[in-house]
Amino acid sequence: MRKQLGTHPKLFAGLALTLLSLPGAGWAQPTVSVTPSAGSGSSQTFSVSASQGGYVISEVYINFSDSSMSTLDCMAALVPSTNLLYLWNTPNAPNNWYQLPAGTSVSNSNCTLNAGASGHSGSGSSVTANFAISFSPGYVGTKTTWVAATSNAPSPNNTSGFVAKGTWSPATVPAPTVSLAPASGTGARGTFSVTATQQGGYNIQEVYLNFSDSGMSSLDCLVALIPSANALYLWNSSNNPNGWYQLPAGGSAHNGDCTLNGGASGYSGGGSTVIANFALMFQNPSYTGTRVTWFAAVNDQGVTSNWQDTDSGTETTWEVDPTVTLVNTGNWHTGLTNFYVGDTFTLTVSGEPSQSVTLNYTQNGAGGSLSEGFTDSNGNLVILGTETPGEVGTWTEQWVVGGVPAIPTLAFSVVPLGCTGTVVTSSRPGSGANDPPVAAGTLPDLNVTMPGATSTTLQVNGASTNPYSTSVSGITATPSATPTFTFQFSTTGFPLGGYIVVPTATNNGYSSTCTNTVGFFNVAATTPNPPPQANCASMTGSWAESTPGFGSWILTDLSGAISGYVAGSYTNGSCTFSPAWTISSSSYNSQNQSYTLFANNPQPPTGCGILAATYLSVTGSLSPAPQCGMGAERLAVRPCPSLELPIP
Repeated sequence: MRKQLGTHPKLFAGLALTLLSLPGAGWAQPTVSVTPSAGSGSSQTFSVSASQGGYVISEVYINFSDSSMSTLDCMAALVPSTNLLYLWNTPNAPNNWYQLPAGTSVSNSNCTLNAGASGHSGSGSSVTANFAISFSPGYVGTKTTWVAATSNAPSPNNTSGFVAKGTWSPATVPAPTVSLAPASGTGARGTFSVTATQQGGYNIQEVYLNFSDSGMSSLDCLVALIPSANALYLWNSSNNPNGWYQLPAGGSAHNGDCTLNGGASGYSGGGSTVIANFALMFQNPSYTGTRVTWFAAVNDQGVTSNWQDTDSGTETTWEVDPTVTLVNTGNWHTGLTNFYVGDTFTLTVSGEPSQSVTLNYTQNGAGGSLSEGFTDSNGNLVILGTETPGEVGTWTEQWVVGGVPAIPTLAFSVVPLGCTGTVVTSSRPGSGANDPPVAAGTLPDLNVTMPGATSTTLQVNGASTNPYSTSVSGITATPSATPTFTFQFSTTGFPLGGYIVVPTATNNGYSSTCTNTVGFFNVAATTPNPPPQANCASMTGSWAESTPGFGSWILTDLSGAISGYVAGSYTNGSCTFSPAWTISSSSYNSQNQSYTLFANNPQPPTGCGILAATYLSVTGSLSPAPQCGMGAERLAVRPCPSLELPIP
C-alpha cells in the first residue's frame, strides 16, 4: 500500500507495507544505514545513507518503534529531488503525511522534526538524508531505529524495505525540582514562595500551590502562576466556580476559603529558575487548623514535578488561625520577652478583615475580658502602648478575632523599675558606713545596678538635721536591661558629718525611688582618713534596751561644747517612719573627759517593724585642736523597738 502524494507515489501510508517483503534472488535493492546507530538523548540529527548502483534514490525514511515495527511512533521522510520533508501523523494530518514548510518544525505526540536543521546531501544513486529530531518527554525507553529507501529501479527492486539498523533511547527530560518557603508557620495571611528549578536547558512554564489535607483530597486554595505571561490564577473562585480564573493585573480574587492578592503576588527569575510569590489571606472563619501545603511545577516540555508536600524531608504545613505578636520596643529593652514599667510595646493582631477583637486576660491570677475594637480592611489591629505601674505583675492574654482564638496565648510579666540593685563599694573610700571618711572636696564614686532603668538620679541627703542635699545624675557606659550607673560628685561645700544616698530609677517618664538600695558615706575634716590622735573623740556605748525609744552614748576624750543628732527610718511595706532623735541631755565626766549623751526617739507607729538605719553625728571642740567630725554610725537592725548601737 502506498500513499499517492503529488509526484511522489512511493511514500508509505500505513502499517501494511508491501515494501517489507524482500525481492527475489538475483535482484539488487537500495542499501541503507544510519548514523549514529546507537545512543541516547532527547534530540539528535540522524543521517540515513541510501545507495543503489545505476538507479536514482527517490525517497528516504526513518522510523522509531519497537523491535517488530508494530507502530509508526516517529516516522519521517525526505524526497531528495525536491528537498521536501514529511512527518507522519501530526495534528495537521492525523494518520497521514504532513509536508513541512521550509524552515519550520512540526510535532506529533512522540517527536518533533525540525526542517530548518534537516536536509540532505548527495544525489542520484547515493543520498544522505539528515533528520533533526527531538523526542517528547513522555517518549521513553529503548527504541529500534528503522530506515528505508526507494528508487526508480524496476519493482520489486525499487525498495529496501524497512531495515532495523540500530537502537536509540530518547533521554527523559528531568522533572523540575520545587521547594516552599515558609515550609511551616501560622496565621490568617502570608506570602508563600515556591521556587522551581529546571535542569537540562529547559524552562519553567507553570508553578502551583494548594492548601489541603495530607492526601490532597480537596483543592481548598489552589493558585497558579505562568511566568512567561506573568499571569496569576485562582481555582474555583467566585468569578469562575469549578474552573480557573485569571486575575486582572494588580487585582484580587477569592473563593470560599482564601483570597489571592495579585498586587502583592508575582515572580522573580525566569527561564530555568522561577520563584513564584503568592500573597494569600484565609478569610473563612471556619477554615482553621493545620493544612498541608502542596506545591508543584511544570516545564516547557510538559514534565511535572508532581505534587510535593515535603521540603528537606519535612512535611510542609500552615496553621490557618489568627495570630498575635507582642514586641517590647522600649529603649534599651527591645526584644525582651518581659517588660519594665515605662517600656513601650507594639501589639499586632492579624485575622480576617472587619472582625471584632476581644481580649481575655489574667493579671496575677485575676481575670477579665475587654473589647478592643475591630480588625481593619487588611485584617490587622495594631495597639501601641506603655507599661504603667498599675500593670505590674504576671499576665496571660488570649486574643480572639471574630470568635476564633488567635495564637499564641501570650504570657509575660511587667516588672517594677530597678530597686533590686546594690550600691557597689567604690575604689574610693566613703561609700559604706564602715569605710574611712571622705575628705571634703574629694570625689566619691558610687555605682549602682538598676534593672529596667534607662536614666537615674542620686539624691544625697545629710542625715537628720543636716540640711544639705544635692541631686546627681548617673552615667552609664553600656545601655542594657540591667545597667550599672556611676555617680561622680565633689563633696566640696558639704558640712561635716554623715550622708545617705538614695537612687531613683527612671524609664520613659516613670520613676521609682529605691528605698531599699541606699549608700552611706561620711565627710570628715581631714583627708582622706585622719591618723589616730590621742585626743580625738571615740564613741562607745549601747542602746538602753529596757527603755524603748531611748539611747545613750559615751563620748570620750572630748572637751568643750558638743552638738549632734541621731536619725533613722523604719520600713515595713506600707509603713515608712523617719524619726529624728533629739539630744535631751548630756553628762560630762571631767575625770576621763567623757560625755554621756542621751537621745529620745519618738515612738514609731504600731506595726512599723524594723529600724533600717540610724546615724549619730557629733562635733565638738577638741583639746587640743583640730576639729574632729564624728561621721555617721550605722546601727544594727533589730525588731522594733529593741535596737543596739555597735561598738566602733
